[in-house]
Amino acid sequence: MINNVIDLKKVRNMAERYYNDKEFYCAEAVVCSLEEVFDLELSEDMIDKACGFRLRTIDSKYICGDVAYNCAKFICHKLGINYKE
Repeated sequence: MINNVIDLKKVRNMAERYYNDKEFYCAEAVVCSLEEVFDLELSEDMIDKACGFRLRTIDSKYICGDVAYNCAKFICHKLGINYKE
């Protein structure tokens, strides 16, 4: 289940780590970090669908982290989940 408070910096760092370790492209890193933090239990097929956005440039680690951070913030806001920045 979801923790009482979502740490948005942790979400950002997780996505950047997935990307920097070359485990995933940017969109996959975002989806995997959100899946892990929000305990979404997505299938591998669902994560693979994020492959369409294959971004790998010098600055994309920041894009991945920022997108994951803001998606998590949006989800928390919509679901009424507490978060810290």
